[in-house]
Amino acid sequence: MEQAFKKSLGFYQGLALYLAAVLGTGILVIPLIAWNEGGPASLIAWLVLGVLGLALAWTFASVGAQEPNAAGVQSIIGRVFGHKLEALTRYLIFFSVPAGAVAAGHILAHHLCSAFLLPPIYIPVLAYGCWVLVTLANYYGIQISANLQLGLSAVLVLLLIFFVLVAAPKVQLQNFSPFLPNGIKGIGRSAIIIFWSFLGWEAIAHLAEEFKDPKRDMLRAAVVAAIIVGVLYFAVSFVLIGSGSPNFAQLAPLVEFASARFGQVGRIFVGVIASIVCFGTMNAYMAGLSRLGYSMAKDGDLPKFFAELDKDGTPQKSILLQFFLNCVALTYQFAFKTELKVFFLIPNLSFLVLYILGCLASAHLLKGRKLAVFSAYFSALVCMAMVPFASGAWAIPTLIALVASIKLLCSELLSGKRLSGPKNKTPPL
Repeated sequence: MEQAFKKSLGFYQGLALYLAAVLGTGILVIPLIAWNEGGPASLIAWLVLGVLGLALAWTFASVGAQEPNAAGVQSIIGRVFGHKLEALTRYLIFFSVPAGAVAAGHILAHHLCSAFLLPPIYIPVLAYGCWVLVTLANYYGIQISANLQLGLSAVLVLLLIFFVLVAAPKVQLQNFSPFLPNGIKGIGRSAIIIFWSFLGWEAIAHLAEEFKDPKRDMLRAAVVAAIIVGVLYFAVSFVLIGSGSPNFAQLAPLVEFASARFGQVGRIFVGVIASIVCFGTMNAYMAGLSRLGYSMAKDGDLPKFFAELDKDGTPQKSILLQFFLNCVALTYQFAFKTELKVFFLIPNLSFLVLYILGCLASAHLLKGRKLAVFSAYFSALVCMAMVPFASGAWAIPTLIALVASIKLLCSELLSGKRLSGPKNKTPPL
């Protein structure tokens, strides 16, 4: 008898899981980077991405509720567009996310340095060190519990709300002028940076089978979470800009704000909480990507060497591969002093491709559900509109896609030869 998932998730559990999946460390630094790209007009990008987040949440929750299963977005793409595009998106995500490891490492390192007033020379050491710890935790099967991760996300939400309430009286209109310093292009560049903060709406669709009533609770949880996230993100960005906080020259404005308000105790508390949340996010991504690498190796998309589990079911070789790729990306950034925003853009561009194809595939599967289909097409169009603004980051995803396409083509040709070879042999006389 086939085993079934335990149906234990209701509205509130789904809401908590959505918030934990989407609320990450991006909100700690992305408003500052987006402000550098588009000035106060980056608030327009936050509004647009808030609406996009709602549409993405509705789209993927609708697919999950209609056909509850534990498959991911790549599986949806494969069902509609075939294995080649499914495999291509897997390659894109697996090999571009290490660039995001650079960004995540910097975020954690900056917050620790800011919390304990360490000089910038420690940033590389801390960035490498945090990925060593994350790798060791995954290698030996040590995972942050779901309840702890949810609790940390709740603390982050409360900190952000507190920040908004305290900083709101300091907002001054002159800080919003000039409003559009870099024109429409600045809004577009801000939008594709901000996209980092809205990744994750597809993740909970994998848990559709575990909802008691996915058609009701899952959709409600997705909508409410999207509204909370959109409003919270916009509010934080609004008060950061309006209070003049983007003038901070480093990547931990909330830590500096806490220090100014509560002294060294506030500085350490916010810095440490932000670092722990960041570590949890990094740990979850390492776990997910290592499983993706293992799955790709099983399917022949990576060497079979990585398709091995230890006795506890941990894909240790795939974990070490991910760690190696992360270290290569970190070393490149430190060696060539590449702008940090590039390492946000590279994975963002790959996820845009994933979401475009995933939304188009979802629209096909959701025929007859007008609102869900509209959300899917709207999401795909907005994601398409952001792609041109990723200039400076196209090289890596394009190279990954090209190499992956050649590999898939060669595999198909070799497979075809093996299948057709015996049939085409001339029979012996």
